[in-house]
Amino acid sequence: RFHFDEYYHNYNRSCDAALLQLAMEKKPDIVFYSWCGGRYDPKWETLRIIRRKLGIPVVAIWWEVLDLAEWALPCVDLNIVLHSSYLKKTNHPEKYLLMWTPQDTRIYYNPNIKRDIDISFIGDVNRHDRQKGIAALKDNGISIYHSGGQKEHWIAIYEYSQLYMRSKIALNFSCGSYNGITI
Repeated sequence: RFHFDEYYHNYNRSCDAALLQLAMEKKPDIVFYSWCGGRYDPKWETLRIIRRKLGIPVVAIWWEVLDLAEWALPCVDLNIVLHSSYLKKTNHPEKYLLMWTPQDTRIYYNPNIKRDIDISFIGDVNRHDRQKGIAALKDNGISIYHSGGQKEHWIAIYEYSQLYMRSKIALNFSCGSYNGITI
């Protein structure tokens, strides 16, 4: 496991050299790449080296900015996407898999603790649809605990999971379509 964003926050530099070194030392059977948000991520060339020169298959998981998945095609063997709208845009649908991403149960689990946060939203509120949704809930007297967002207030993966463990309801905003239904 190698978290690009945590590496950046700990060392204030790109993860490329450290990621290549780790791939050469560990020689994994496969590398799963999850896009973090630009400055944290390895360069395309680093993924290309891992894939072509080290011979390690690379699978990319795209959470939001899926147009980048097309740019990544020469560097990855498979793109996992979370909604189908981008499958209609590509000339290479065989390089895409539509699915929800499994989570690591060592990090995300139910510890059976008291859930003291009624509703949480952990993420970026710089998108209009999210601001509008949160404002509507607050206007109706519903309080929401908010933290996180890669750009506005970064939190480590363990803190992120702990907030979910304490939440009765974890609010998320989804957009796109699934089987022709807009969500």
